[in-house]
Amino acid sequence: MSRRPVILLAFANPLLVPREYLPSLTRESAVVYQHLIPYEIEDRCNVDRIENATVDIIFDTVEAWVKRKDIILFHYGGHATSEALLFNTQGGGSRAAQATGLAKLLGSIDSLQLVFLNGCSTYGQVKLLLEQGVKAVIATSTPVNDQMAGDFADRFYKNLAEGESLQAAFEQARMFVETKYNFHVQKAEAFRSLFFETEAEPPAEKELPWGLYYKEEAAEVLNWRLPQQATQKGNLSMLDKYTCNRAEQNSRFKLNFLKSRGNKKFQYYIIHGEEQESPYGLFQRFVLEHISTAYQPYFYKAARLEEATSLEEAKINFLTALFQALELNPNRFTLDQLTLANLLKAPAAQDMQCIALKLRVYSSEWKPFTRDMIQWVLQEFSRESELSPNAPDLLMFISIIYDLQQASGGFFRRFFSKNPYEKLIKTLAEFPEMGLLPVLPPVKISDVNKWFDRITTDPEEKKQQIATYFDAQPEYHMVTVEKKLEQIIEVYNGA
Repeated sequence: MSRRPVILLAFANPLLVPREYLPSLTRESAVVYQHLIPYEIEDRCNVDRIENATVDIIFDTVEAWVKRKDIILFHYGGHATSEALLFNTQGGGSRAAQATGLAKLLGSIDSLQLVFLNGCSTYGQVKLLLEQGVKAVIATSTPVNDQMAGDFADRFYKNLAEGESLQAAFEQARMFVETKYNFHVQKAEAFRSLFFETEAEPPAEKELPWGLYYKEEAAEVLNWRLPQQATQKGNLSMLDKYTCNRAEQNSRFKLNFLKSRGNKKFQYYIIHGEEQESPYGLFQRFVLEHISTAYQPYFYKAARLEEATSLEEAKINFLTALFQALELNPNRFTLDQLTLANLLKAPAAQDMQCIALKLRVYSSEWKPFTRDMIQWVLQEFSRESELSPNAPDLLMFISIIYDLQQASGGFFRRFFSKNPYEKLIKTLAEFPEMGLLPVLPPVKISDVNKWFDRITTDPEEKKQQIATYFDAQPEYHMVTVEKKLEQIIEVYNGA
């Protein structure tokens, strides 16, 4: 079986260092991923996106993929110099990593076709990468504007995903940015390795910073394209791990989504159940099966909604969570400025057709004022009259995690009485606009049996396959099923 190619996208944005934060990088990550994810859905390659990338995560990820698959493209977005790339740290800060080690790691990958370093002045790293064996590099000769860098990457990957060659995608991206930002330069050319064997200077500053560099003997890389066919007929996408069971929730969401799209700027949905039933997995399924096919481009993110002790605090926590999800620092705004209008001015929201956010909250944090909070969200926060016609649609998923065992006395016990979630569900049902979905149940082994139809319809083979990964339990938590299905997909695809 052929090894499945991998596209590795890495973005590093120091959220806790205001002077280093790049407001347009979030959008770059979103649109580049959206251009490429159809290749994974159509089984042409894997697309692995790392946000807030640290040095450890990058090296671990590259080494893990190399053992199983062929990395064909590496993209970095973030701060850079001629000798280093800036990565995140575990605490949310940043640290510079010298280019030498990463260049050696990338140069050892025979399948690698392109390294794209979308940061400031990365031209100084090109010679090292080519000497290590990388076939082609896109780099910059000068500091680059954050928004312009995002636009260049957006257009380049759009062209590449549409089947253009490396050189054609690069030249079209340059012409687009030249036009949009009113640059007056000569026709874009790909720079060859001969450039490094002379004392020639990098491109003049009046020109666009991006250059495409390659070795003379590897000029055929200019005609390289992304895989246009599936690696193997019948292969499964890794996204299939989210599709076992959940038919009732998926059908309910699809019906409401289709009815509301085009008629409502705001859509709300309640996902509820135990954490082990993977509310996040269901959110991922909605994004990949429905939202990504209805909107281009779109932005999605998951965030935590902090517990509040009063209605006013709950409102602030709600707004703060939204601002943080769109990578805006709420501490830079006054209370009066934490508005929907300012939220939609976030760079991550620009040009988006849809913003899908999942806010996670625990059932034990339900308070007497929560009903009033829901009314405020629906009646005041969601005023469509205050939105411009070009504003993106907002899909809000409130994920309520059942955690009765963590609760202790007080209002929680009085409120829930015999059935711990009966009144919670009943209260939410009073607000049909909230789109209450059926509770997430465990996955029955019969559902696993149905999922295996995409691999085989032979009863004996199916029985043997299921027995290999599942024991005799009648049902499983969804997080367990997802992990097992991921293993099954890897084996089936011949990874």
